[in-house]
Amino acid sequence: MLDKQLSYIVFEVAAFITISLVSFGFVRWSKVFSIRFFSIVGLLLFLFVLIDLFALKLNLWSFPLEGSLSIRILGLPIEEYILLLLHMAGCIMLMEIFQND
Repeated sequence: MLDKQLSYIVFEVAAFITISLVSFGFVRWSKVFSIRFFSIVGLLLFLFVLIDLFALKLNLWSFPLEGSLSIRILGLPIEEYILLLLHMAGCIMLMEIFQND
């Protein structure tokens, strides 16, 4: 059975791989990986981390050690950062598929 601490990140990576396979052939990678893309992703990552930190401070949610890896940045588990990046990349891939040219 999968370790509790790894189950969250394994699920997220599996979802990202699925979206990547579905979007293969539809995504124009030269358009996706641009300075504009990295600027937007950086800004969104910053905003979502602020929201997470604020929610932690207000005790709206928590990240128990037994349910996540012990690597933390600013009190958030590393999986949370990976999750945000994977979700943004997945959304961009899906937008490329369904974009009206």
